[in-house]
Amino acid sequence: MPDRMDRREFVKRSAGAAVGGVLLGAPLAAQTEAPKIRNYQEAMEYRRLGRTEMMASHLGLGGHHLSGDQAMRNQVVARCLDLGINYFDTTSDGEADELGQALEACKGRDRAYVVRDFLDARDPNLRKATEQEYKACVLRRLDDGLRLLRIDYVDVYRMTPPESGMEEFHNVQWFAEAFLQAKQQGKCGFMGLSTHNPEFQARAVQEVPTVDVIYLPYNYVFSGAADRLFPNVTGEGSLFELCRERDKGIVTIKPFLKTALFNTDAFQERYEGKKRAEDTVAAFALRYVLANPHITVTIPGMDTVEHVEANVAVVKHGPLSEAEVGELDRQTRHVMASLPREYQWFHRWRAT
Repeated sequence: MPDRMDRREFVKRSAGAAVGGVLLGAPLAAQTEAPKIRNYQEAMEYRRLGRTEMMASHLGLGGHHLSGDQAMRNQVVARCLDLGINYFDTTSDGEADELGQALEACKGRDRAYVVRDFLDARDPNLRKATEQEYKACVLRRLDDGLRLLRIDYVDVYRMTPPESGMEEFHNVQWFAEAFLQAKQQGKCGFMGLSTHNPEFQARAVQEVPTVDVIYLPYNYVFSGAADRLFPNVTGEGSLFELCRERDKGIVTIKPFLKTALFNTDAFQERYEGKKRAEDTVAAFALRYVLANPHITVTIPGMDTVEHVEANVAVVKHGPLSEAEVGELDRQTRHVMASLPREYQWFHRWRAT
């Protein structure tokens, strides 16, 4: 794959990153008093989410889950809490409703950090809205989310703007002003921004002081692009370095390439019969992400209790060995050669 460090260099760098996490401002649970960590469990690792001062579980529960099986979702959320996960993400209204019911069922609200999203990107009418109309929509959707989540406060209110470019950037500033109004009303704590465009993210971090947390794709396939965003690799101006300097939290999405990692014949042939979840390419992919000390939380979607248990089991396994990197590399080659049309943007991100 192009733009990739060789395997020996990756193993060396990953090991160094894991050891260097403390120096780079990502304290582990062992260095923080456990009673101060929400929903602390020994099996989980926790990291400081930038200036929010939240000690968030290194593994969170991602969104994009709408199975319609509320009983299963209740079990998944309960198991997440049992194993020390304290960071819960939602994207759509349906996901907010499911999470709200699940947290209510297990009485888990006080153990969870909850995220509500404002999907600017999916509402073409917002492109025609006036500033006043836009801000009113931001506040209205927050109220809708609180109702669906069955709570009166979200820890992070996140905006997802369009990916088309900088022409929509003024919406970020409008969102930030509406967010501050809602924060003063006691309805939300911190502002997040999610986009697949690293230049958009960097501009927001530099020009919108209200942004506390950024969300971006990060996985093994994107390592060429991600390496160029690392401090001490690209030098000044890299996104990760910028966030560290400004004390912004970083949450990553798509550690499994939106399940594309599992949807190939090569995956089924090689891993279907594996006895141990920690020996699968899914475990290797997750460990690659978790080894990055700049990342506070990664939020895969988890649809079953088994998914939760398998993912939590590898949180403290550390960097990949050279052989494990080889397995992950072979599988991702198959993935990138057979991506469906809607995920061709993976190639663009890798070439960033």
